[in-house]
Amino acid sequence: QVCRLTEAIDAEADYKSDITFMTEADPIGEKLSFKAEPSKPLTINFETSEGEIDTVTIAPQLRIPIDISIGEEILAYDSLPLSDNEVFLESFRGIKLAVESENTMLAFRLITPETRMIIYYRNENDEPAEMNLSFTDRSAVMPSFSHNYEDSEVESFIGRQDLGDSLVFTQSMAGVEAEIELPDLSDYSDLELNHASLSFTIASDLPGNMTNLFPPADQVTGVRTDEDGELRLLIDAALAESQAGSREFLQNAFGGFVEEEELPDGSIRQHYNLFITQFVESVRRGDVDPIFRIRPRLKNVTANRSIILGAQHSEYPMKLTLVFSTP
Repeated sequence: QVCRLTEAIDAEADYKSDITFMTEADPIGEKLSFKAEPSKPLTINFETSEGEIDTVTIAPQLRIPIDISIGEEILAYDSLPLSDNEVFLESFRGIKLAVESENTMLAFRLITPETRMIIYYRNENDEPAEMNLSFTDRSAVMPSFSHNYEDSEVESFIGRQDLGDSLVFTQSMAGVEAEIELPDLSDYSDLELNHASLSFTIASDLPGNMTNLFPPADQVTGVRTDEDGELRLLIDAALAESQAGSREFLQNAFGGFVEEEELPDGSIRQHYNLFITQFVESVRRGDVDPIFRIRPRLKNVTANRSIILGAQHSEYPMKLTLVFSTP
């Protein structure tokens, strides 16, 4: 569905991903029962200047018919709104794209020349013409997500620290995150920290896990809340990201990718390792709180989730490994 915004979006503002904006009650366009084919070029018909119907093949895209009244309204604007973006946005604040479907996720490249609203009309000479309203890198674009955890596995775990010893959950698309608190490290204050890593195993045998639809996150990362209440990457992750090159580099510098180990019975254990030496050292110095969150690294790109075995799991507990040396 395409809905018309009645509330403005500030392109300079920061919004949380659960924020929604007011729209008109009825959609101005919709596409029903279609199959997304992102690698298949699209063939469309168009009218030539001679009045003949021809066809053209264009890049893969989704084209949604918009109510004729929208085109008539915009064509009736005088020259100022059409030449000044700020003035135009006072009359037409934007659109909202929404999908009504279960177990479905669509992603679009909005800041491209192909993403636009096209108004087809006939000019004063009764010739076919079109007006293109394009998205640019100055356009305000933001995703908004909502999740329903009712009757799900995670529902009883949300906000329950005592249950985190068995399972913890992390999810993309503004979903739940696993909060981790480091143990008291004061007993090691006279030792020099050389290395710190956190390892944890993906739960693979839970009923109804639907890993065929929602595979484990390919890579997770760590974030913490700073003194201003803002989420920041752990310093180890931030340093790795600032020098990011190949996947191998990120794996060696910070980790977080899914790793596999074949067990004696032939089954495969999937697990993550995070290298958090700098963060742990900051905690030891009292610079930051000993609490951080585990979340998918590309949180707003791919629909996935990881269910992780907690610190008291009988076979594969979450484990913090510290390597010290004497001064």
